[in-house]
Amino acid sequence: MRKKPSLRSVAVVVRRWILVPENLIFVVSILLYAFTRLYRIADYPIYFFSDEAIQTTNAADLVRYHFRDAWGTLLPTYFENEFLFNISLSVYLQVLPFLLFGRSVIVTRAASALVTVAGTAAVALFVRRAFRGRLWWAAVLFLAATPAWFLHSRTAFETVLMVSFFAIFLYLYLLYRTRSPRYLYPALLAAGLIFYSYSPGQVIAVALLGALFLSDLPYHLEHRRTGLVGLLMLALMLVPYLRFQAERPGATYYHLRVVESYWLSSIPPAQKLLLLGKNYLLGLSPGYWYRPNQIDLQRHLMDGYGHILAPTLPFAVFGVAICLRRFRSSPHRMVLIAALVSPIGGAMAQTGVTRALAFVVPAAMLTTLGLQAAIDPLFRRWGVVRPSLGVLAALGLTCVLLLNRALVRGAFWTQEYGMGGMQYGARQVFGEIDELLQEDNRARVLLTPTWANGTDILARFFAPGEERLELMNIDGVLDQRQPIDDHTVVIMTPAEYEKAQASDKLSDVTLLHVLPYPDGRDGFYFVHLRYSEQAESLWAAERQARRQLVSETIRLLGMDVVVTHSQFEEGRLNDVLDGDAFSLARVARVNPAVLIFQFPSPVPVTGVSVTTGSMDVGLTARLFLHDGSSPQIFRSTYRGLPADPTVEMEFNETPMLIDRLELAVENVGGLDEAYVHLREVLLR
Repeated sequence: MRKKPSLRSVAVVVRRWILVPENLIFVVSILLYAFTRLYRIADYPIYFFSDEAIQTTNAADLVRYHFRDAWGTLLPTYFENEFLFNISLSVYLQVLPFLLFGRSVIVTRAASALVTVAGTAAVALFVRRAFRGRLWWAAVLFLAATPAWFLHSRTAFETVLMVSFFAIFLYLYLLYRTRSPRYLYPALLAAGLIFYSYSPGQVIAVALLGALFLSDLPYHLEHRRTGLVGLLMLALMLVPYLRFQAERPGATYYHLRVVESYWLSSIPPAQKLLLLGKNYLLGLSPGYWYRPNQIDLQRHLMDGYGHILAPTLPFAVFGVAICLRRFRSSPHRMVLIAALVSPIGGAMAQTGVTRALAFVVPAAMLTTLGLQAAIDPLFRRWGVVRPSLGVLAALGLTCVLLLNRALVRGAFWTQEYGMGGMQYGARQVFGEIDELLQEDNRARVLLTPTWANGTDILARFFAPGEERLELMNIDGVLDQRQPIDDHTVVIMTPAEYEKAQASDKLSDVTLLHVLPYPDGRDGFYFVHLRYSEQAESLWAAERQARRQLVSETIRLLGMDVVVTHSQFEEGRLNDVLDGDAFSLARVARVNPAVLIFQFPSPVPVTGVSVTTGSMDVGLTARLFLHDGSSPQIFRSTYRGLPADPTVEMEFNETPMLIDRLELAVENVGGLDEAYVHLREVLLR
């Protein structure tokens, strides 16, 4: 019977392993990588984004509802981020940290960053086993010093998990090819984690598995029994996805529409393929990766840097050449395949660094391979230790300098701190709100949501269940009377502060405090407000003005039709009549919304279909018949509807010729100034 290893024997093995110079340098590199991810992780990036906060808020809700979502689904596959079901594994990752430490920017980001340690180690271990070089550990430091990875691996964005599992999959698949077929099972599990960690990862996982299947087909056939079990694993791992698709069949389509994927546009197929090729080649372009660019949003860039450090490009090119020369070797093919597959997820919509971030993994592998080959003569001349220490010192110093520059200068790389830029202020604003509410138990705060995406999510993260905090911008304060008193503090942006000062509806705008941006400019104004005596008369005049109908001519049913309608606050008439229920228009706080169609020649109709935003719907239709008889009036109310419902009203089984149609769409149960969202109106 085989004896179990004792703790002492394990300690001896570990001590012998770590005394090998390469292994010791690897440990040092990993520790340096972890330090540069975790040190002051809340301070850079300078924003804390709603896409990070949503991970922990959903994890908290999952615990609260006994691992069911708001619809009662046990262990849901995907969770809602605002209005999209596009996060999955990242929520489950945050459950244990939330239970242990609660809500915290540091905890949320650190949980994600620690996963990257495993992914980064996998990259180095892949290089060690695949290429047998002396500098395999340098892959850790190349990744640590990659600006795109440095920035994003200090966040809780889902792409970070996807890239980490991408690296882990490659290492496990390499073990399957070079050590034992049984490593196929953990490799496929890692592929499943790629699939469920980030929506572009779905495409990347499928493409990667398909490419590697074809690349190593003879080996798979040789071990087909293992492969058949692997296929069964894949089928089981698809069950949660299929369950989600059955529960929410339109969610994927809606997601693609929101990200404006050209695959759902009306352009010709050939043009779609051209766009695919253009986006794909951009994701492989050295110019995109190694030079500073203006393609990605500022908050995804490090000023003055490319996504990958430019001086490393020659080594990466050298690595590509080596892999091409040794293309018959499965490990060398794997790296090239990984590089070719990584941009596919982004190419399906529009290439951006978060969608194509997996490219940094094969880039680090190729760069390490090229560096090993370049300094191999130094190993033969001076031995292993001195060149290795030189590389460690150079790359380690680069990592530390990158960290220092980000922490010292990162807050000043742009002066755009609002919605269109860094969306700075989550920790700072909510920190001051917390102090304000603790100091005055009668205090009430109105916080503008216009400075960041998903401020409601940020409020759930920083102030869960706080009833004295309400999200409202200055337009909400000025559009109608709010319960504002001397204990109400309104927090607004500089532009909103100017608007408040200029409004005749306010008699007093008292500045209490200014929270500055990092560059010292005014960022958030904390103020007391008081309404003026003429505010009521001004609101009455605005209500009357909003009820005035406007007319425009639109091409409809092959003719120019004059449509007189309620004023739109967002969108336009074409969004309601374009045959696309995804587009919408919002009526300017008039309930019901009115649309009057005046046809230049008689139109046969049997009914009308109306798609609205989520609400109970009341429809009233007045049909003016071509024969001059009395108008036909139809009324119906529809309650208990699903989200964004489509309701249908039948006029007659046989077509009725009409010259004019007056249609009123009511938000049933809403006030006279309730919003009405119109997605589509279709005459039948």
